Amino acid sequence: MLTADGWNLKLGTRNSKLETLTPMRVLILCTGNACRSQMAEGFLHQLRPEWEVFSAGTFPADQVHPLAIRVMAEAGVDISRQPRFLRD
Repeated sequence: MLTADGWNLKLGTRNSKLETLTPMRVLILCTGNACRSQMAEGFLHQLRPEWEVFSAGTFPADQVHPLAIRVMAEAGVDISRQPRFLRD
């Protein structure tokens, strides 16, 4: 069984074919893009720096929720940028 990052769980070896594929691209889409989607994007950036991760909202808020910024800062992740509209 292969994992998303190309490791064969049975053999504990890496599948070289998967290494040549383009990096994973992830879009986390929500309504406001002010809290949970920003947090998910921040964690994915930290856990998988080789992935292209984006979050956006269909009706984004004016700012990321201050408590979300504070909690993520405690975890060492900066999510203080402005929410993005889906078309950005």
